[in-house]
Amino acid sequence: MPLIKIIMSDTTLKKIILVPVDFSEASGIAIECAIELAKVFHSEIILLNIFENVPVDEASRKQMQSQFIYRDILKRLEKEAERITKSELVNTGFLIKEGNIFDHIGKAAVEVGANLMVMGTHGVKGVQHITGSYAAKVIMNTPVPVVVVQKKSKYHIIKDIVVYVDLTQESKTLESWAAYYSKVFGANIHVVISEEMKKMVLMKAEFTLAQIETYFKENEVNYTVTAFSSEQGDFIKNVAQHAQNTNSGLIMLEQKKDVDQFIIGKDEQLLIANANQIPVFCVNPATNPIAG
Repeated sequence: MPLIKIIMSDTTLKKIILVPVDFSEASGIAIECAIELAKVFHSEIILLNIFENVPVDEASRKQMQSQFIYRDILKRLEKEAERITKSELVNTGFLIKEGNIFDHIGKAAVEVGANLMVMGTHGVKGVQHITGSYAAKVIMNTPVPVVVVQKKSKYHIIKDIVVYVDLTQESKTLESWAAYYSKVFGANIHVVISEEMKKMVLMKAEFTLAQIETYFKENEVNYTVTAFSSEQGDFIKNVAQHAQNTNSGLIMLEQKKDVDQFIIGKDEQLLIANANQIPVFCVNPATNPIAG
């Protein structure tokens, strides 16, 4: 589908945070989180709205309705971008596309050269809303790291980060992002693993916990390691509660490799929708924090 409205000047070599906006409470939280991250990383923000197009063979009434919706979206995005630029001193623009969110969010990230996406997810099911059940699909179609927030998420200065490590998967990219965020924010890293998984992979040298610890020590990362067993209850709930107990401002996890694509597994989906509504940073294994 064609680009409807683009905003900012040349984005070459700039750090860009892309924020999908559907004017819900959750996307409002995503905007506020993006503002704070933009101040830390000296980034610009692009607000993205994708609205459903009306086929040309539909009745003229629906075509007029679509045009009205577009004008309303344009006005609201212009107002919000101006507010952020003036009051928060973060250069902000906007982008409007028509079509389906699954088709266009990832493409928009590439188009504007985004380094990060901050996305709100919520439970109100709608065609163009990013609900919990759809968030994983959006993340998998986005070639940059994604921070997912919920409508009651509260951003605070990140001084502690919980990192969920699946010891059966290659974790070098996750380690790199964790170390990078530790340095940027001066944050402690709290690695969380499964006790059963730890025992299961002891014979696989490339996936040992020792590799992770060595990397953090070499990079002078202050870290802890906690292993939860099945006897302690639901593992994912324990991970989320550990994040709450450590006052972590972020939970970090990595997409899994599945044949020729990266996916968000069941455990990762449950963490994204954690009951404590702590923001979750989803690492794309194809990305590099230094390059970003």
